[in-house]
Amino acid sequence: TVCDGPDQVRQAVREQLRRDVDQIKIMAGGGAMSPADEIDTTQFSVGEIQVAAEEARAVGKYVMAHVYSAASIGNAVRGGVRSLEHGNLMSEESTAQIRAAGAFLVPTIVTYEMMSAEGAKYGVPEANIRKINIARERSFDALKLAYQAGLKIASGSDLLGPLQVHKARELSLKAQVLSPMEALLSATKVNAELFRLQHEIGSIEPGKYADLLVVQGNPLADLSLFENYRENIRLIMKAGRLYKNLLN
Repeated sequence: TVCDGPDQVRQAVREQLRRDVDQIKIMAGGGAMSPADEIDTTQFSVGEIQVAAEEARAVGKYVMAHVYSAASIGNAVRGGVRSLEHGNLMSEESTAQIRAAGAFLVPTIVTYEMMSAEGAKYGVPEANIRKINIARERSFDALKLAYQAGLKIASGSDLLGPLQVHKARELSLKAQVLSPMEALLSATKVNAELFRLQHEIGSIEPGKYADLLVVQGNPLADLSLFENYRENIRLIMKAGRLYKNLLN
């Protein structure tokens, strides 16, 4: 939905919330895949973002924002955004703003790696590949800044269509900055906190859902095990129910 001004934002957010969505996603900065904006630009103003966050909070939901630049991150944090997606062009000031707000960062390093390598094969225009590569060049610098600042780093991939088979590579890429255990926690315990489901999922404890994976090998020694998921993930249990079992 394209919105201009706080009133249009409020109406659009309310329309989504009436559909019982879990989060509101906004584009607070320019996009690598969009045709007419650079990734270092901003889109919504602080006032527009505040309206979205206000409406989400009113029904117990929250706002997540697509951001790259320090300016777009600053606007999002001041507007009350809970989850910042990507953040490749962040600065030290950005990390201080995110930490002070108690917000989460969701790096998506794998999307830039894979879109840079394979995007043209799937018809992604050269102009978009150029922007993807700008974000790619800054991915690890941003993650290092976030890690050194002690930010709450969650996990996602942002991969589209046929590239989704590479989602698990995000963990290995994160582990170039985080430890393997911290990379795993970003996708489990930290994500559960972000979703406000930490009392139900994210760790193995009495009273929580029995959501379990059994992996062939030691992920703490080699996170790339998850990339060959068909063979290496031997068991999948969701809420105590087995969906895959290759252990027998």
